[in-house]
Amino acid sequence: IGGLDLAWTGSEIGALWFFDEGISEPSEVAVDVAMRRVDPSGAPIGDVILEGWTGLESAYGAVLWTGTEYGIFWWRKARELIFPTVVKLTRVSGSGDIVDTRDVWTYDGIMWFEMAVAWSDDSYGLLRTNSGPGEPDMFIQQVTPSGDLMGTSVQIPTSTSWRIDRAIVIWSGHEYGITWSEQEEVGAPIRIYFMRVGFCGDG
Repeated sequence: IGGLDLAWTGSEIGALWFFDEGISEPSEVAVDVAMRRVDPSGAPIGDVILEGWTGLESAYGAVLWTGTEYGIFWWRKARELIFPTVVKLTRVSGSGDIVDTRDVWTYDGIMWFEMAVAWSDDSYGLLRTNSGPGEPDMFIQQVTPSGDLMGTSVQIPTSTSWRIDRAIVIWSGHEYGITWSEQEEVGAPIRIYFMRVGFCGDG
């Protein structure tokens, strides 16, 4: 089990996790994205909500509350670094029904992928990182509530040629705040950075 995350709606919690159903062959793994609604006392509400993918890995997910529904961002790839990497959005209604699952962003090469997501009152901010080693880079792009990319992505300037780690994005009410760490090589000092990013119009 991994990829744990929580979202608060104002009256209940959406709890997200990932688990596999056992590995009989390295190329055949059933990875499930699971969510459950929980009341403030910890009692479950309704059934466990699942999305299953056979023969694929999913290593990270985030659940957010938009004010009307849950948005679950997660990424999947074939095992053993076989591309492509696909970021998906699963929308879940406030009553616990899956509304839709769709691809948001696809990368056809091999990368050490990480992501973070924030909700900004009317759209998501998707921060995606190719964390290295090699030539790491980081971009943020807005996404509509239904999962469409908005405008163009904005590259976040970084100074390392080796590794980026622990990138996080939040929404302040009028702009995004992004923090991350960088390291030039094994044993080198770790530096932590912060950047503010604003979007105009549709991104």
